[in-house]
Amino acid sequence: MSGSEQAPAPNALTGRVAEQLPLCRGCRQFTRPGERECPFCGGDVAALASRHAHHLSIARAAARDLSARIAAGGKPVDDPRQVGTSEE
Repeated sequence: MSGSEQAPAPNALTGRVAEQLPLCRGCRQFTRPGERECPFCGGDVAALASRHAHHLSIARAAARDLSARIAAGGKPVDDPRQVGTSEE
């Protein structure tokens, strides 16, 4: 489980935790745990998840860069993680 995911809440009636269903990143349908191929779109569930994670990391890096540029008054910055950490 990654840092952004939350643990499922126990079912109020039985006290059991509901099984988490993987999401196909090709068609956004839930699949059964362990499915290699999505029964809805036929996509490779693991490959689609990997591609999604890669695109998400690129989007997060772009968001960090944009935040750093805004914090620097619109000037380009070498390392967005360092903005605001040194006295100027």
